[in-house]
Amino acid sequence: MSIVQPDQPPVALGELAAGDQEQLSAAEAGYAAAAWAPNTLRGYRADWAEFTTWCTQHGRSSLPADPAAITGYLTQLATAGAKVGTISRRLSAIKFAHRMHDLPDPTLNARVVTVWEGIRRQLATPPDQSTPLHPPVLFDVLDSCPTTWSTKRTIANPETDLGGLRDRALLLVGFVAALRRSELADLNVDELADHELGVNAD
Repeated sequence: MSIVQPDQPPVALGELAAGDQEQLSAAEAGYAAAAWAPNTLRGYRADWAEFTTWCTQHGRSSLPADPAAITGYLTQLATAGAKVGTISRRLSAIKFAHRMHDLPDPTLNARVVTVWEGIRRQLATPPDQSTPLHPPVLFDVLDSCPTTWSTKRTIANPETDLGGLRDRALLLVGFVAALRRSELADLNVDELADHELGVNAD
């Protein structure tokens, strides 16, 4: 049996499990058809077709699939430059096909799990690193933080801009102490103490 196409009538899902001797009724098949979104079934069918084609080309059985066949397939995908998401979808399609035939899930085999974990680690996209704030860019940012503010009535005697001074202090403390943003946010005034060379952060 092949994976049911999403555009087939629901009653076709009555053939889901190879071990079932009794066909599903139309009502039962209707509920079974609603278990997955049409797009999900289309994706499974396309990915399963890719795997079965590979198995045919390499003289392997696709159903039930041998763990060695699966790891060989995953390895070829990874070597060819497939992304982790693509390989994961193919693995899900293999799992789905075996589930629909009441067959043991070969993707849980230790060999498959280990190779798949290695592929994920090797192909994982490293997190984006923020550009460090080094001088002279730091000085430009500090200059953009206002230290005073005024209105038409106070233009002759501008008042201190506490927000601007706070931002300058945070930037300078973070730069000098090499603190992360989260560490700066958790920093309390009580943790700062005067030092002969400046300020000491406990």
